[in-house]
Amino acid sequence: MAQAMDKWATTVEAPSFILALGDNFYPSGPMSTTDDKWKTNWINIFLKYDSLKVPWKVILGNHDYDGKPECQVAYTQAPHNPLGLWQMPDRNYTFQYPLPNNKVVEFFGLDTNGAQRQLRRRYPEMKDKLFEYKEWLSNNLKRSNAHWKIVFAHHPLYTKGKYHGIEGDCLREREYMESNVKCEGFGLEETLIEGQVDAYFSGH
Repeated sequence: MAQAMDKWATTVEAPSFILALGDNFYPSGPMSTTDDKWKTNWINIFLKYDSLKVPWKVILGNHDYDGKPECQVAYTQAPHNPLGLWQMPDRNYTFQYPLPNNKVVEFFGLDTNGAQRQLRRRYPEMKDKLFEYKEWLSNNLKRSNAHWKIVFAHHPLYTKGKYHGIEGDCLREREYMESNVKCEGFGLEETLIEGQVDAYFSGH
């Protein structure tokens, strides 16, 4: 992956920053800001390429919750964060990037892990947290004057893949069916439409 990213960056177009869409560590996230995984899974893999030494705008994925996700937020301010390139000031955050002709694109990083049933079983508070995060997103979209609005998160709203489709249903709809039972969803798609979001980038 890192080699392919470097090839693109050096032969096609150099990135101004990189969006890291969760599952930043595999199979589990770091347990502290000094965990060896920072070196073995990120620094020694990606930052050995000069082309990838740009700001990394990071969001959490479900495998990051198998470590201590707060460590990935804290690493943003860690003195040993190489050149300050790892950037995740909070679980949800925004940043702007200038475009030609005095236009601006604003990015909205969103923690969508509350849509994953396995995580809700381990952390029951994640359901309420995701509703809070959705409200945070809605408020920030409304106040934004950016010409382009892009949300980036870990879980897709739609997928043709074999797995994880139910998480998209849960995240996207206000109500969805799971095991023939009607369940409460998060209604994120409605929020994106109302907030005039131009694109939604996801990982998983």
